Amino acid sequence: MDKNYEIISGIREVHHGVHRNDLTIDQHLSKEWNNDIGKPMCVYKIKKMIVIMRRSKKISGVQFCDYLNAHREPVLHGLNQRWLISICDTIADYSTGERRIHATWIGTLFKRTMIQDSFLHHATDWELNQNNILNKMPLIDDSRFAEPLEIPGLDGAVTVTNTQTDLVDNINIRITNVLKEDPLMFDIYQKLLELHKNSDSIYGLWNKLKHEG
Repeated sequence: MDKNYEIISGIREVHHGVHRNDLTIDQHLSKEWNNDIGKPMCVYKIKKMIVIMRRSKKISGVQFCDYLNAHREPVLHGLNQRWLISICDTIADYSTGERRIHATWIGTLFKRTMIQDSFLHHATDWELNQNNILNKMPLIDDSRFAEPLEIPGLDGAVTVTNTQTDLVDNINIRITNVLKEDPLMFDIYQKLLELHKNSDSIYGLWNKLKHEG
């Protein structure tokens, strides 16, 4: 059996309070190993490759993308949002050509979303979620959220609502059209979209309102 598809097993010791420079890479990633128990080895290995590249650059961008392409389906299925963005950052830093540009834009898009999510939830004391957003912000028959309002200090900018704008759809169409020649980055983008749609992120709440609000 290909070792990349062996199922991860066996809990490793997590080294708390020890600086990562004093640990081997496997020791540094012991928590990730434990989180990946039950998944194929390639999920853990891609994380290890990212750390190796950031520490020593002993793996090239080409080698990284080749491995990722070879094990794309189980890796993308087994990674969370944080590590998918780490893949984008790694490709942006170590790859070349259009793929580097694609990775940069995808990483930037979802990191900006992370900033917006952080602001929203801290400002509202984590009040909004998938279970209550339809009641908290009813866009239909509620003029408070249906009318666009000017954003102070940003001339020409107005608020948008799901009932009046195709902004999100157009963003996705443009990005998809750009990525259609790069199946790897397309799949990463689609996986990140899927994760955000099913979450309490701004994108997930927006999507909920659009289709059910």
